[in-house]
Amino acid sequence: MEYKFKLPIGDWSGDGHSQCEYFVIDSNVSAEALVPIYIEMDAKYNISGVCSQYEDTKMDADYIDFLESINIDPKDYFEDYDVDEYDQYIYADGLAQLVIDLLMNFDESLKLKIVKDEMPMFNNWLGQKVKGISGGGVFRLPGYGVFSM
Repeated sequence: MEYKFKLPIGDWSGDGHSQCEYFVIDSNVSAEALVPIYIEMDAKYNISGVCSQYEDTKMDADYIDFLESINIDPKDYFEDYDVDEYDQYIYADGLAQLVIDLLMNFDESLKLKIVKDEMPMFNNWLGQKVKGISGGGVFRLPGYGVFSM
């Protein structure tokens, strides 16, 4: 695959609760080319309505039934799928996978895959893994005050 982009799940713009998780996607089309496909797919499948409100952590049974009607197995997206529960808890990773699966279901020419983003973060957590640094690996980085409220 020749393109990579990040798929946000959550408040990507930071204008609400600011909680967001990003998933790196390998793709056979650019992110820009995927936008109109996503918009058309969402108009048909309404994925943007899933968990769209603050603290809305469950997918409702009607949407689960809809997934089954388009031959998508909903059990693939939940850590603890319970057939006796009406609504199901879904996490960001399951929802990200569902988004790309719906896109590929909608347009079979798409090839999308979540890939691990294992780039280390240069911060104190990394420093604590390094042996022999005075102060137990704790070091200061600039910029805390750059962000004002």
